[in-house]
Amino acid sequence: MYDFKISVINKGKVIDSQTERIGLRMIELVQEKDEKGKSFYFKVNGKPLYIKGSNWIPADSFLPRITKEKYHKLIADAKEANMNMIRVWGGGIYEDDEFYKACDENGILVWQDFAFAGSFYPSDESYQENVKQEVKSQVKRLQNHPSLALWCGNNEADEAIVNWGYQKQFNY
Repeated sequence: MYDFKISVINKGKVIDSQTERIGLRMIELVQEKDEKGKSFYFKVNGKPLYIKGSNWIPADSFLPRITKEKYHKLIADAKEANMNMIRVWGGGIYEDDEFYKACDENGILVWQDFAFAGSFYPSDESYQENVKQEVKSQVKRLQNHPSLALWCGNNEADEAIVNWGYQKQFNY
C-alpha cells in the first residue's frame, strides 16, 4: 500500500489536495479449457494463487454496531487463519468502505457478489434500469480498492433453477 497525495496549486498556493492510500497489482481470473472442462484460478502479479477463504455475511444484524475496529479485527482474524480471499455474499449487503480498507491493508482479496441472492427478479425495463444504476454506483464506489478481485452476479440463481427443484416449482 502506498500513500498518494495530489494537490492543485494556483500561483504557488495549494487550493485543494487529497490523499489516497492505494495498492497496485494485477489480478487475473484464468479460465482456460483443460482435461476436466475449464480452469478457474487467480493469478496475482503473474503468479498462480491458491485461494483459501470463506463467505462473508454481515457481521451483525444491526449494522451500526459494526465499528471500524470490529471490521479490522475480523479481517485480521481472517488473515491469521491463513485466508487470502473473502466472498461477500450476494444475500447480504455492500459492506462499508472500512471493510474494504481492512481487506486492502491485510492483503485479503474480495470476491464481491452483487446483491442478488438465490431468487427470481423482474425482467422489465424499469427493474433492469434500477439494477444498472445499482451496479454503476457500487462499482464506482469500490473500484479503487486493490482487494477487489472479482464481481459476480445472480448469487446461486442459476443453481437454484437447475438443481434445487425450482424448475419444477415454477415450471422452468
